[in-house]
Amino acid sequence: PLQEWLHMDAVILAKFINGMNFRKSVSFIAYRESCASVMKLCTDSPHLVGPRQILVDPVFTLDDIFPIEAPYGAQMEWFQEEKPSMQAVEMDRMISRKSMNFWVSFTGAPGCTSALESFKLVMHARPHLGMRINITHLSKEFICEARAGAKVSTELLFICKYIKDRFSLYLAGIEKVPKEIPPWALDVVSTNASTAIGSKAVPSVDSPAGRARNFNALETVQEAAEVLSRHTTAENFFPASKRRESGLKEIPEEP
Repeated sequence: PLQEWLHMDAVILAKFINGMNFRKSVSFIAYRESCASVMKLCTDSPHLVGPRQILVDPVFTLDDIFPIEAPYGAQMEWFQEEKPSMQAVEMDRMISRKSMNFWVSFTGAPGCTSALESFKLVMHARPHLGMRINITHLSKEFICEARAGAKVSTELLFICKYIKDRFSLYLAGIEKVPKEIPPWALDVVSTNASTAIGSKAVPSVDSPAGRARNFNALETVQEAAEVLSRHTTAENFFPASKRRESGLKEIPEEP
């Protein structure tokens, strides 16, 4: 059950990273509840993580990342007023320890209000963290979630080409977070981001040929759902011999 290991999520991540023997520190593109696990890992094991992390639609509160108990004998009203400032100081220490940077993207998904308010509160209490924490609001045309599977639901995150390349270049330390998303962003199909990462050069503007076909994450999710609905039936996974053994209805095999 989730409750048995959730309090050890950062420890599990740390053991996984150590077990994989990565040569460099690790950067994450975390989504929803997993953002809290990455934040805890940055707090407990900063030597394992890279200087740049990406959080998409994070779901957590400051109490989840920086739990602070009231001092003995302290008045609860005073403590509740001062606790956010204390938590902001803790986040400042965590970020300053390794000069970390966070790109936080929100798509309007439910359950993210607390995380957004937490980041705003921290940047209000420690204004200089505005240089380390960048918040971007994106629509579902740029980042969209789909769920696949009947018995076991799996989340699939579709990211448009422009945002995918911006994420890659940001984690590679080549580009900063864009101040605004250009109107032609959804028209990007092919870029030289991988070449730029290899050569550490700033990528050139996409050619008109690269914008020949619009890439819309929401439309891609709909297309993927149609493909999954056509190719996740029994006849795709069980050959005729196995279907006879399992008692499934006989379906003639395609030539």
